[in-house]
Formats: sequence, C-alpha cells, structure tokens
Amino acid sequence: MRKGLRSPRDLLIGHRSLVEGDVVGEASITLARGAVVRGRIQAKADIILGAETFVAGPVQAGGRVTILPGARVQGNVTANTDVRLLGGRVDGRVHALGDVELAGDGSAGSIQAGGRVRTLDILTEQI
Repeated sequence: MRKGLRSPRDLLIGHRSLVEGDVVGEASITLARGAVVRGRIQAKADIILGAETFVAGPVQAGGRVTILPGARVQGNVTANTDVRLLGGRVDGRVHALGDVELAGDGSAGSIQAGGRVRTLDILTEQI
C-alpha cells in the first residue's frame, strides 16, 4: 500500500496495487488491471483506468479519460477533451468538454458533453 503519489512524469500504478490517497501527475496516469486508488486522481494529460480497477474519488484529466471494462469510479469524471467509457462504470457524473463515447456495458449516473455522446460497437483490449 502506498500513501498518495505525485509525479512530474507519466505514472503507471501497477497490477493490483493499492494507493490510499491522492494521485497527482504532471503528465499521464495509467492504472493497470486490478489497481485500487482511494483518493482523487488528477493528471495534466490523459488518464487510463485499466480493466477491473477501482477508484473511490474524483478523476480529473487535462486530456482524455479512458475507462476500460470492469473499471469502476465512485465519484465524478471530468476531462478537458473526451471521455471513453468502454465498459466501465461511473457512480457519479461524467463531464467532457469534447465527446463522450460509450461501449459495452459502459454507464454513468449522468453525462454532460460539450461535443457528441456516441454509442460505439467495438471490442477493447484490456490493460
């Protein structure tokens, strides 16, 4: 278990890792399969939540947020560009200045998009 993380570079939270506290990155942040974060995730670039990850807190990206199958967020998701909800679940609000793309079992409490909300019929590779 780690108590919060801060990085000036791209950050990868490893397979089945547990972080208790906020994760803040000056670049992109990726959570590998099964990682758990109990705190806020904030990146200046993109955020990828891998398959079967869990986040208890808000997710905020300066770029795109991608949420893969089986991933779950208990909190709001905000992106300055697009949100790709590819089979994951958000127990909160999704807000994107660009498009919101939904695929598979992707779901959210509510969705607000500056662009389009699209439903995709695709298969995704799991991280």
